[in-house]
Amino acid sequence: IRFVAHRDEHTQLFRLPMNGGEAHPFEVKIVPPVDESTAADAIPPAKKPSAGTEAAKPEPVEADVSRYFIAPDGKHIAILVRDPETPGEKKEHDDKADAVWVNHNPHGSRLYLLDPADGKITATSVPPDVGRVAWTQQSDRLLAVTEGMNGAGDLAPAGAAWVVSAADPAHPSQIKSAPATIGAAAWSPDGSRIYFLAQNEADAPPGYEDLYEMTVADGSIHNLSAGFEGSMGHDEPIAEGDKVLESAELGTHTTLIRFDGERREPLHFDTTTVSQFNTNAKHAAWVWLGSSSDKLPALYYAEKLGDTPQTLNTPNLLSATWTQVASQPVSWKSDAFTIEGLLYLPPQAAKGKVPLIVDVHGGPTGAFEDR
Repeated sequence: IRFVAHRDEHTQLFRLPMNGGEAHPFEVKIVPPVDESTAADAIPPAKKPSAGTEAAKPEPVEADVSRYFIAPDGKHIAILVRDPETPGEKKEHDDKADAVWVNHNPHGSRLYLLDPADGKITATSVPPDVGRVAWTQQSDRLLAVTEGMNGAGDLAPAGAAWVVSAADPAHPSQIKSAPATIGAAAWSPDGSRIYFLAQNEADAPPGYEDLYEMTVADGSIHNLSAGFEGSMGHDEPIAEGDKVLESAELGTHTTLIRFDGERREPLHFDTTTVSQFNTNAKHAAWVWLGSSSDKLPALYYAEKLGDTPQTLNTPNLLSATWTQVASQPVSWKSDAFTIEGLLYLPPQAAKGKVPLIVDVHGGPTGAFEDR
């Protein structure tokens, strides 16, 4: 089992043996790519080496791991590491020489490859900030999605996509045709296509996305969800042969949509909302969270999507006396639009009038869900 946890002064990647025992962290020490204490305008000014001597080479320091992505063959783990604080920078902070130039922080989140067998760490040349990674099923390449540093995306979309070879991580190639709003992504099983979410092509606010398919050979892009009557979710797409699965909102319900060319198939579940789907490499087991207005959130398991799921044991988060009320969908017309809402009637409504509370959604991002 691999997991990330904060212990002592750092956030580390741990390995926990399945046969019991203590969890042990991987040692993640890197040569700092950035050291503000040596900059020309550093306060106090950095000491220059004496004539005829070379500047001391920086030593590796321990760094924090924010996320990790295990290659399907298990031979590499892609880790996202925040540029660590150097001893010189720490001294500046301790000495209160820590004035901050807003939106000019040179420290970023970078991509490294960790060999779990020997702990060797290899830097990649993907520029920061790296936020997402997706491996091919063959484990020979990975897709790294970056975002502009220092909130550059607040002014305009600043994302980019890079393909990194596991055998040559020092020479990534940027996918020039990828839109600057690219988000969650996944490879097709044969590695010839990339499925990804990006800004909706229609006139929609930021944050509403379409599902796209990119052919790696020529960079061509096809919108799989064009004209879709619903809102795409934000989960990582799940490639399924020549098809792809993505979460979506349909009115007040959420589900998985199977995209097969121009065909869109909403999958059926026993709850009105579902989320956080996960599966193994062979798609021989599935888990997800599901809930309805009268069903508490639960963890479900099935060998195949469409099979009757099994509810797994999880901690009980609410009191046994909690009143669960089934919602009633309501709808009305506003100009050319059909607006949906949810009505919850307490048990007392069966005997007489009860107060009505109206919760108006502020929108437009997101929607009420029947959970």
